[in-house]
Amino acid sequence: MRKLSHAIEGLIRNVGYQPEHEGKSSLKGHPDANGYDRSEQMRTTILRNVQTQAGEAVTVMTKSHFLFLFRLPATSVMPLRATELRRRGVQFRWTTSDPEVLESLHNLVIEALGQVTLDELRGIADLGKRLLALGAPFIPKDAPLPDCLKQISDFVRRVV
Repeated sequence: MRKLSHAIEGLIRNVGYQPEHEGKSSLKGHPDANGYDRSEQMRTTILRNVQTQAGEAVTVMTKSHFLFLFRLPATSVMPLRATELRRRGVQFRWTTSDPEVLESLHNLVIEALGQVTLDELRGIADLGKRLLALGAPFIPKDAPLPDCLKQISDFVRRVV
């Protein structure tokens, strides 16, 4: 576990991670061919370790970066054990790239983890994925789920 966290810290250091203040950060120092640093516009990362309703420690990370011409904003909810990531992790891909909206979506996901466990969130995400495939909203407004999950529903493009 410690080796993994040290490896992640080393990777973050290698890409120029500069914390602005607790819970927020951005990747800086990547000038383009003209010497202009567009990283502030292109990449944003918010990282937070939280505990679920059941007391399980998880990491919530919201990123927004470019892949060629496409902006890819997403929030990942990851268990601390890397072996459980595929089975229990959740990634929400958003329809917006606005930094303030992404930060509020990040906070809503954290708030949801105070009301549901990681396994319950994974189950809700799987159900929402099926609803999205049918053209329905991620979470219907009348669903018996926490309001914080209903508030993110309008911004979910895809769930992984």
